[in-house]
Amino acid sequence: MAGKLVFEIPSAQTPGYLRRAKIGLEFKAKMRQGVSPATIDDMVAFLADFVTEPKNRDEAIEALFDASEEQFTELIDLITGEGQTENPTADGKSSMKSEPSETEQQP
Repeated sequence: MAGKLVFEIPSAQTPGYLRRAKIGLEFKAKMRQGVSPATIDDMVAFLADFVTEPKNRDEAIEALFDASEEQFTELIDLITGEGQTENPTADGKSSMKSEPSETEQQP
């Protein structure tokens, strides 16, 4: 069953910027050292806070697990402020500043 994932990336002006950047940088450091299953679970839980659709958190987490490695890494980069302006879940169609991103998740 295909599901829609809408991920709203906060901007640098959104309150909590330094906290998000710190957590994202910690994840990136852990990824360089070797990723554990617990780290992946923690990263998905962190990113789930920015999913606006599906609204159910468990469904959002499952949808994030279906993201590609490139999308996952780019989302972390965008949250830390190190990424480009395009949201990777938008397939290049929407900017993180103008609207939430959408992607169709395949089973």
